[in-house]
Amino acid sequence: MAPDNVDVVDVENKVKSVVYKNRIRSREFMRDFDKLRGRLITETQFASALDNSAVELTPREVRALCDNYRVPEDPQFRVCWTAFCDEIDTVFTFKELEKTPWREVSTKHIAHE
Repeated sequence: MAPDNVDVVDVENKVKSVVYKNRIRSREFMRDFDKLRGRLITETQFASALDNSAVELTPREVRALCDNYRVPEDPQFRVCWTAFCDEIDTVFTFKELEKTPWREVSTKHIAHE
């Protein structure tokens, strides 16, 4: 559990549901904040990218996601947006599926509301 008893998996499923329904490319919104393509952005930038992508989350839910994807080795405690986007994009397909062509892809993991 993340702070304030917010379950990160529930928040991720909420984001996946919105992304799936609206065909949102979350990666496009996050990439704008990472000018040097270092895969890390600040918590404020992460929250802004989510807000810009029309994913409505409470501040507690955003904090839970930031805490889950934060890079502890980074002195600025930035968030790894690529890891977040890789997880959210599993709602459409799995990354590098061409390397494992026999992998079974199901739609069970898609959160339907």
